[in-house]
Amino acid sequence: MRTSQLFRLSSALVLFIAAAQLWAATPSSGTLTDSATKLTYTAGPFTVPNLTDSVNGTPTCSSTVPAEQCDTYTLTVKVASADATTKQINVSISFPNSTGEFDVFVFDSKGNLLASDTAGGEPSAVIIPAVSGTYSVVVDPWNPLGQSFAGTIALEAIVKPPPPPPGIPPRYQTYPAPPSAGGADASGEPSIGIDWKPNVATLKHGTVNEGGVAFFTSNLTEFRVSFDDCSSPAGSLWEDITSPVETVNTLDPIGSCDHFGKSPGPGRVFQSQLAGATSLLAYSDNDGTSWTQSQGSGQPAGIDHQTVGAGPYNPTSTPPPPPHPLYANAVYYCSQDSATAFCSRSDDGGLSFGAGVPIYNLTECGGIHGHVKVAPDGSVYVPNKQCGANQAVVVSTDNGLTWTVRPIPDSTAAIGLTDPSLGIASDGTIYFGYQDGSGHPKIAVSHDRGVNWGPSFDAGAQFSIQNATFAEVTAGDPERAAFMFLGTPTGGNYQDPTNFKGIWHAYIATTYDGGAHYVTVDATPTDPVQVGSICNLGTTGCESNSAGGADRNMLDFMDLTIDAQGRVVGAFADGCVVGSCDATSSPSASRSALGTIVRQSGGKRLLAAFDPKEPAVPAAPLLGSALQSKTGVLLSWQAPDNGGSPITGYKIFRGTVSGGETLLATVTPTKTNYADQTANPSTKYFYRVSAQNKVGSGSECGEVETSPAPAPQTSCLAPGVTVVTDATGDQEGAPANTQLDIQSITIGEPFTSATTPNALSFRMKVENLNSPLQPNASWNIFFTTPDGTEHFVNMNTEGTSTTPVFQYGHVTTLSTGTRNLVTDGNADPGSTYTADG
Repeated sequence: MRTSQLFRLSSALVLFIAAAQLWAATPSSGTLTDSATKLTYTAGPFTVPNLTDSVNGTPTCSSTVPAEQCDTYTLTVKVASADATTKQINVSISFPNSTGEFDVFVFDSKGNLLASDTAGGEPSAVIIPAVSGTYSVVVDPWNPLGQSFAGTIALEAIVKPPPPPPGIPPRYQTYPAPPSAGGADASGEPSIGIDWKPNVATLKHGTVNEGGVAFFTSNLTEFRVSFDDCSSPAGSLWEDITSPVETVNTLDPIGSCDHFGKSPGPGRVFQSQLAGATSLLAYSDNDGTSWTQSQGSGQPAGIDHQTVGAGPYNPTSTPPPPPHPLYANAVYYCSQDSATAFCSRSDDGGLSFGAGVPIYNLTECGGIHGHVKVAPDGSVYVPNKQCGANQAVVVSTDNGLTWTVRPIPDSTAAIGLTDPSLGIASDGTIYFGYQDGSGHPKIAVSHDRGVNWGPSFDAGAQFSIQNATFAEVTAGDPERAAFMFLGTPTGGNYQDPTNFKGIWHAYIATTYDGGAHYVTVDATPTDPVQVGSICNLGTTGCESNSAGGADRNMLDFMDLTIDAQGRVVGAFADGCVVGSCDATSSPSASRSALGTIVRQSGGKRLLAAFDPKEPAVPAAPLLGSALQSKTGVLLSWQAPDNGGSPITGYKIFRGTVSGGETLLATVTPTKTNYADQTANPSTKYFYRVSAQNKVGSGSECGEVETSPAPAPQTSCLAPGVTVVTDATGDQEGAPANTQLDIQSITIGEPFTSATTPNALSFRMKVENLNSPLQPNASWNIFFTTPDGTEHFVNMNTEGTSTTPVFQYGHVTTLSTGTRNLVTDGNADPGSTYTADG
């Protein structure tokens, strides 16, 4: 086990030299094939600890420095290409005295780290994909105690899960934050909670917020999101209800909502911003209308990855819970430190906290923990990515006074710094979802607070997922749970920005029989969440990669919950947004972090009492616009949930008075727009749309009135085509710095004449450019040409001058990974700005 013990190294040099040949691997290499499926070797004894991986993340190895001794075994893999999806390679390092520690690392032929186990425990083990190539298995004797070790490398089959149960799979729709949601374009590591019974009565009426009102937390903002299920997709309203204190600074954002208890719960909403070894924490009892500032956390507390959760006390604990007249439920604040993690409890609803309690030490767990959650019986759980050789839940059954580590026996430590997640059912059953050492998404179930576990299930097997990250789990009825993750069928090192080209989607696996079977669906089938690599190595580790950390755009996690009617509702940052990013885009185009909610639209729910009867008629389409021009009316809508049976067509209704529509046409399901060429350009019309499937015709939701069609944009006429729009008021330092608040960017190549060259035209619109201009500022527009060169144009007031210059150039990358703007010349003399921005 890893400890903080320091070892005396005096006179060790003589022993090191004398034993140099003793600790080399025997044999030093081997080849794994489909017929030779197991290799073994030994090395040691080791007498001098090598602590360098604690500093660098990977060990420094030297054959001449006693404190930098390692063992390296050269592994050659020659297997069929099909093995990448059916087999895996298990590397296991065993040794007699389990209080010692041997850390294991596997590197590919280019020196990229593929997997590691540094948590201590025996054996030390990792899993890598079964892909042909040459690998280095490096063992670091971190605390060897004079021992030798035995290495076993085995090619083994990936256990296929049982087939999913029959029935109609659940269906999902996504809701990206609109441009009016200022700040939502920087929504890495979001969290989501739902007030099942809104405390503000006007928030729930008719088809609005039938399952409760949602709260989306990210960066410096807290959004209240309402859903109107009159239509499908539901109408959504994003409102910024951020606590003023929470808008100042963030090291980590987190949010949660307490919906435990009677009728169905208090609905207290929490928003937290990490502030070193405490946090800025506020709560609201009126759904964000006003906020109360909290102590923030108990002390001591950790400095990273804080989490807030609330739920019932355990009334039968020893000692019993204290009186808590100010609030029905306990509120927990947990955060991690370098050698432990702390949890503190609030007995007044989060206003103040008691002392922080260590929940494990470095000999038990390392790595990174996930979000704290509270069971209906008052048990408290914190998941952790690496406790010894396994992942684990850390459990308290006495209201947070003492904690016990309970590992999932068949789990292996995650590849990156990506935390596991757990969902808790109404009877206390816990579902634990995680990225295992092979990169696959696994989930396991316990019915006794984590003492015993069923076998882990590969939730990505139905889609041949080879790499997954950002595991999130929620549960409802005892036998129902959902597991969301980002996944890709592309194998290999997904944290390699140079070589990894995988396409990532959000997948959700659901069980309705207690984990015996899962049905997995792609919740974003037509829209990737990320293209290329995803870095899970933390801020420092990611900034040193070849992308300069740009592939850490989504940060560290997503979130998943259910509403009062059992719908699964998740939050993620969409990395593939800007510039029409899609599956064909280059990884450099996938650097966004747009706040997005994924919400169940059909299929069985996690609360059986609200299961819809399916197949059913389709839901009512969400209407878009009816744009009127000289040639007629272009009507648009969004495809609704299909009721569990494919949509076979749409019915279009038209009228000249509101509510007076009659059937105009029936169209095929392949398009979600209709060109009404029979419309009179001078007549106002109203339209309704319904969808139909083999069950029948669905309902309509509202009507849309004609409006004039905007003039079409063309790159050949000034100002060109708008390529970017952004919300007003989301600039850094808002409400100050209005000159830096970008609202839109337009690019064109206006035609001048057939005999003179045309010129590219760039227009950036900001809130204002009132005199004087802000000194030492730069307004940059970046674009990439087909040859892969990134260019820029800008207006800048470098230095103290408020008189701008207009320039163009290209971007290079320095050896440090820093972007360098190289000016190539001045823009044309006609370049200018106006005071209105």
